[in-house]
Amino acid sequence: MSRKMNRREYWLLFVVLLSAFALHGCAAGKLRSTDEMEKSNPMKSVAIVGYGNIMAKYRNYENAINLGYSKKAVSFLAEGLQTELKKKGYHVAYSKPVGVGFSAKASREKNVAYDDSVNGKLGFELITIDNSKPAYVFPGFDAETEDSAQIKSALLGYSSSTNLKDYTPDIGQMEKIGKHAGVDTVCLLAVTGRKVSKTDKMREEAEENLSRMMKRPPPPSTAGREELRAELMCVNLELKKVVWHDYASAGFTGEEPNLFVAARLLKDFPEMGKPLDPRCQRPEKTKPLYLCDTK
Repeated sequence: MSRKMNRREYWLLFVVLLSAFALHGCAAGKLRSTDEMEKSNPMKSVAIVGYGNIMAKYRNYENAINLGYSKKAVSFLAEGLQTELKKKGYHVAYSKPVGVGFSAKASREKNVAYDDSVNGKLGFELITIDNSKPAYVFPGFDAETEDSAQIKSALLGYSSSTNLKDYTPDIGQMEKIGKHAGVDTVCLLAVTGRKVSKTDKMREEAEENLSRMMKRPPPPSTAGREELRAELMCVNLELKKVVWHDYASAGFTGEEPNLFVAARLLKDFPEMGKPLDPRCQRPEKTKPLYLCDTK
């Protein structure tokens, strides 16, 4: 006997369909590059460093940073991008998550972050964020070495920019990072978005179960929409320019980041030794923005 799908099952179906759309795409993608990349590709070896700021509602804070989801998302993307770049022939010296809670572009009410999984149990730990440093730093970047300081400073600048299409990192700083890593290209990764917290899911599930018991329609969802957004900006140290900047948006599959977002982000990234796809064209020759009709 067939039964009607409940709200959560409809939501899961929507996420699956959204994932497929994010992977294949139906419209031309917009990215930032440079005219040198139209002729030749100087990138051979790459290092990636990234941060995560995944927002969630926490008590009276609409935009608190959830440390658990942020750590998971940036770690997932760092690993996924390394895999995808290796498929394209690049040497990847490393692709590492650096921290969570950098100076976020989205507003942070009273600058707070929280962890809803303290000591392996459902609990809460409220952290007040200092805008000059992240709320959490991954092991390996917590030591105050010159390289670690340069990387964290570069990511703080990246995260505080309000217009990444025009933003250029400090080239001298990127050169120091690249020299230490032994690469010709340094990429900055930003993983942002919004996740429905575990407590909100539990509350909505309880409300839905109560409505079912009382044979009433389920109440409308108040937890909000989930989104995962990844941005990658790459500076080639030979050209001393941003040679690549693009983004991809998707969602979460249950508690996990979308499986396809890394591949979607690098869909138009050229293979090593090859220039930009000729289907990537600049509508305005005075701006380094390309439309890539590469379905």
